[in-house]
Amino acid sequence: MEASEWAQHLLFYEDGRFAKDKLCCCFTLNYIYRCQNSNQSQWFVKEFNGNSIPTMEQLQSLIDNGDVSFIEKLMYFGKIIPDTAAYWRSKKAELYSWINHHVEQGRGAPSVFITLSCAEYFWPDIKCLLEEFILLTENRKVDLENNPNLLHQLLNDLSLIIQDYFHKSKRLLFF
Repeated sequence: MEASEWAQHLLFYEDGRFAKDKLCCCFTLNYIYRCQNSNQSQWFVKEFNGNSIPTMEQLQSLIDNGDVSFIEKLMYFGKIIPDTAAYWRSKKAELYSWINHHVEQGRGAPSVFITLSCAEYFWPDIKCLLEEFILLTENRKVDLENNPNLLHQLLNDLSLIIQDYFHKSKRLLFF
């Protein structure tokens, strides 16, 4: 079972206890990212370095002698891991390149940008998702449109659901 599938089982466990627990949510998300990075790092080592994994001492010796090729490869590889600093630097560079291309072609600078703010209080889909979650886990219907206090409480208590929805929406939009 994939780590993300395991997390989905926890998230929708019968009474919602794991989704409501703040520490469990952080642990689960951290665990998923660590599993993904572990799988990708094995690919990195095999793809860029062959099967020989350098020790810390070997890396330190290379760096001391001015050979930073391993670090350059690592930075290059980091561009493909979503939400890392290297990934966002790469996306920023792509955006600047795209803007410069269109300016050079005489089309001018773009006039629309998407900021990707979650705006969880204003998305009807999130309200429906939370209402469905309460129905599934507590077997009761709630109307979040007419109960802003409960909406605020659920947005805080079930932040993992909101994050999951936002990340999936972002991926559908851009990938």
